[in-house]
Amino acid sequence: MREPGALTGRVIDTAMCCLCGIGAALVSSTRVRNVADAAHDAGVVRVIGLVPTPWRALDVVFGSLFWFTHLGNAIFRAELGGVLAIAISAAALFDITRRLLVRFARAPRLAPLTAAISTLSAVLGPAWQQEGATVGGSSTGACLILLTLALTLGALDRPTRARSFAIAMLLGLSAGQEPLVGATAFLAAAVVATSCASHRAIASAQIFGEQRAVGTFGLLGLGPFIIALARTRASGAPLVQALADDWAGERGAAVAQSLWIVAQRNVGVVGAGLAVAGLGMAALGPSVRPIAFALVAVVAMGIVFAWAGAPAGPTRVAAPALAATAAAWALASLGLYMFVSLVAQARIAFARSAAAMVFLLELVIPVEIADAALRPTPLVTDAWDSLVWGMLPPNAVLILGDRRLYLRALAAQVSKSLSDRVTLVPFFAGANPSGPSHIDETPWRYLERDLALEGKPSEALLVELSDKSPIEMAFDPAWGRAIARHLVPDGLFDRYSPEPRGATDRWRALENFRVMRQKLEALVANDPDLVAVTDTCLRARAASSSADVRR
Repeated sequence: MREPGALTGRVIDTAMCCLCGIGAALVSSTRVRNVADAAHDAGVVRVIGLVPTPWRALDVVFGSLFWFTHLGNAIFRAELGGVLAIAISAAALFDITRRLLVRFARAPRLAPLTAAISTLSAVLGPAWQQEGATVGGSSTGACLILLTLALTLGALDRPTRARSFAIAMLLGLSAGQEPLVGATAFLAAAVVATSCASHRAIASAQIFGEQRAVGTFGLLGLGPFIIALARTRASGAPLVQALADDWAGERGAAVAQSLWIVAQRNVGVVGAGLAVAGLGMAALGPSVRPIAFALVAVVAMGIVFAWAGAPAGPTRVAAPALAATAAAWALASLGLYMFVSLVAQARIAFARSAAAMVFLLELVIPVEIADAALRPTPLVTDAWDSLVWGMLPPNAVLILGDRRLYLRALAAQVSKSLSDRVTLVPFFAGANPSGPSHIDETPWRYLERDLALEGKPSEALLVELSDKSPIEMAFDPAWGRAIARHLVPDGLFDRYSPEPRGATDRWRALENFRVMRQKLEALVANDPDLVAVTDTCLRARAASSSADVRR
C-alpha cells in the first residue's frame, strides 16, 4: 500500500507537469495566426504537402492532427500541431528537471515547484515560442530529443523492456526527423546509458537482450522518413538534392550570430549564471552526474551545431539549439534551488521566511518571460502579401525562376493571400511543375520541355500563352534579351506582352512603381526573409530593364 506522503508527492508532481504543459500551450496558442512569417515558408509548403521533402516528416504528422477541426485556415490548423509539440516538450523537460532535483536535494516539496519554474522559463522563451507557434517549426525535433532523454532517465530508475523499445523508436524517429536531431538524441541517451549506475541496472534487467525487437522498433521509428523519402522520389524531384537541402535545418534568411548573443537572447545572463552554478553543484553529486552530464551533452551539441552553421536565430532556430536552451534551464534549476537552500539554512532570524521570499522572487523569471511572449508582435507578411499579390491580374500565370520566391508564393496561396486562380510556374533547376487547368495541355507540355531541355522559356511559346492568360514573371538574365524586350514592369513583377515594348513604356511603368517600392522598403526593413524575396524581384526587374541583357 502506498504511503500518504508518497501519494501526495505524486499528485503534486502530476499537477506541476500538467501546469507546465498547459501553460506553455496556452501562451503559444495566443501566437497562432492564419498566416506564417516568411522565414517559415519552406515549412508551410512542406507540412501542407505541396513540396515533398525527406526530412522532418514528423512535422506533417503533427500538422495534420487538427486538420478536421475547422479552425481557421490550413496554416492555423497546422500551427496547432506545433503548440502540441511545445506542450509535450514542457512535460518531458519537467520530468527531467524534477528527477535532477530529487536526486540532488532529496526535496520532494521544493523539487516540483523549482522544476516548474525552470521549465516554464525555457519553453516560454523567444526561441521556443517562435518555432512552436508556426508551421514546420523546430519544436517537433526538440520534443524528440527531450522525450528520448526523459525515457532514458526513466529506465535509469525503473528499467523495463517497454521503455527500451520506446527509446529505440524515439531514436529512429529522431534520426529520420533530421540528422542533427538524431545525433543529439543518441548522444544524450548514450551518456545516461553508459553511466555506471544505469549500466548495471540495464544489464540486470536485460533490457537490450532482445536485440531483434529493439531493432524492429528502431526501424518502425524510421517509418515516417522512409515514407517521406518514397514520396519525394515519386514526385520526380532529384533525390540526392532533396537529401542535401536543409538537412541541418531550414534557416531562411537568418544571419549568423555570435554564440553569446544567441545565449543572451534565449537564456539570459541570469539563466546562464544559474546554469553554470548548477553544473558546478552537479559535479559534486555522484547521483546526479548521469543526468547533469546528459544535459551538458545536449547543450554542447547545440553549441557545436550552431557554430557549424545550423540556424540559431533570430528568424529560425534549429532543434538542437532549442533543446540546448531547455537543457541549460534544467541545469539552472539547481542554481535556483541552491539560493533558496542557502537562505533557509543561514543562521539569521526568519531564515525560512526569507527563503520563501527568495522563492517568490524566482517566480518572477517565468512570469516576466511569459509577459514578453504574450506581447503582440507585428507580422508584416500579411501586409506584404496584400501589397504584392494584390497587383496580379485574375487568372494570371506567374513564372518564377527562383526557388525562394516560389516558396513564398506557395505559402501565400496556402494562406489565401494569393488567389488559387493564379498559376505558379517554377522555372529553376530541380523544379517539378504540373500543368494548370486553364491552359491548353499541348503548349504547357512544350513549356515543361523548354525547362528540361533549354532551361528557359521560348519567346514564341510565351507569345502563344500570353494570348490565353496574362503572364507575369520574375526575369532571369539567363533567359536572354529576346524575352526581356517583351517585359513591362507591373508591380513587383514584369508583365509579358505579346509584342516587344519600347524603353518609354518601361520607363513609365517604373515611375508608377516608385511609390510602391518605397512602401515595400519601409515595410520589410526589419524582416530579413522578406528583404531577400523583395531584393530578388528587384534584381530581376533591374536585369529585365537593362539594355545590356545578354543570353
